[in-house]
Amino acid sequence: WLLQGWLHHAYFPIKYQRLKHPTPDFTDETVIDVYPSFEDDNRPLPIVMILGGLRGHSQDAPGTTIIRRFVQTGRFRCAVAHRRGHCLEIKLKYPKVHIFGDPHDLAGSIRFLKKQENQENTEFFLWGCSAGSAHTTMCMGVWDELIRKNEKDKYGFDAPKISGSVASVPGYDISSCMGRFSEPYNSIIKSTLIDHFLVKKK
Repeated sequence: WLLQGWLHHAYFPIKYQRLKHPTPDFTDETVIDVYPSFEDDNRPLPIVMILGGLRGHSQDAPGTTIIRRFVQTGRFRCAVAHRRGHCLEIKLKYPKVHIFGDPHDLAGSIRFLKKQENQENTEFFLWGCSAGSAHTTMCMGVWDELIRKNEKDKYGFDAPKISGSVASVPGYDISSCMGRFSEPYNSIIKSTLIDHFLVKKK
């Protein structure tokens, strides 16, 4: 897995189109990496929203393998949705990090993508891996409940309608699993998380 990810990143990176838009609360911005880009292909292809793992990024495996398979069919577009604080190249404008994502931020990304040329009737799917599976499950639960009650979200928007979702390698009770790492792994994980979400976001 590590070797595959390194090879993808170093020699075969996916050429994304990076898009940014304000978060629904207007305190920060959301980053989306789209492949194939709307500039290269603006057909109304169904879009698979890729929700990666903790500290995951657009060139990370296994996400890149899944993305290439979707796109090679010629019938899908993929969009990597970076949760607040996850995109390493982007500094936070507001001290707020979403470890497991936020349904309002992702709904805002879907609305933004629908505004791109020829995309107003595009279908959307969610594919969440590891920590991203929590994001997937949370969003589906919140949005389905809003649709069931015929209510708008707290920002006054309708919930997105998702055609299908997958939670891959889902997590479980992190209050127990995160405490089961033995040294030196506990210290390594702690230091990398502090570096990613705090030090590099200043």
